[in-house]
Amino acid sequence: MSLIRKKLNYTFYICSILSFMVLLLPVKYKIAVYSPSILGWIWLLILIPIALITYIWLMVLDIKSKKLKKILKRTLFFFLIILLSLIYWFYQTKKL
Repeated sequence: MSLIRKKLNYTFYICSILSFMVLLLPVKYKIAVYSPSILGWIWLLILIPIALITYIWLMVLDIKSKKLKKILKRTLFFFLIILLSLIYWFYQTKKL
């Protein structure tokens, strides 16, 4: 595995896990009076876009090198994070 691909892989998993962990924090830490707080802006402008960009970049690299197991593993992880986020979001809206 090349050094760039290894760094991208670490970045993808770290940003995905951190963005999910930030989602689990209470809303009062992510929102200020009229807009997102610093943590909310970091989540919206840094963590989520970096996770999406690295996912797409790694997908293209894996398709070019025909590494289907890595594509499947990363895609399952990505959709699992999205599914857990949606479940948590629906749980929070029902709780209100």
